[in-house]
Amino acid sequence: SLNLSGEMNAVHKSADEYIGNKYHIIGQIQKWFPANIDLMADIFCGSCDVTFNTKVSEHIANDLNFFVIEIYREFQEPGIDTAVERIDQIIRDWNLTKEDKGAYERFRA
Repeated sequence: SLNLSGEMNAVHKSADEYIGNKYHIIGQIQKWFPANIDLMADIFCGSCDVTFNTKVSEHIANDLNFFVIEIYREFQEPGIDTAVERIDQIIRDWNLTKEDKGAYERFRA
């Protein structure tokens, strides 16, 4: 699982196009939340659309797909600027492009 702190002011869509993301139904889900909550546990977080758009002091995000959690940890620990720099460097090092599916397969191996 992943712990996130802070408050969100706007609705944010995850960059991850995860199967079953809940971005389009966030309002329907959140209407069932209590008005004042301190901790939100998203046990099937997927792309974390609900997690990132729920205003609480602490989030716990969990998913069966541990790769999703690891990706979000990579953003959380060093800070967003460092994480983006690392991603850009990986893209350059592995020559990852939309057109080259093989590059992604080699990267994942």
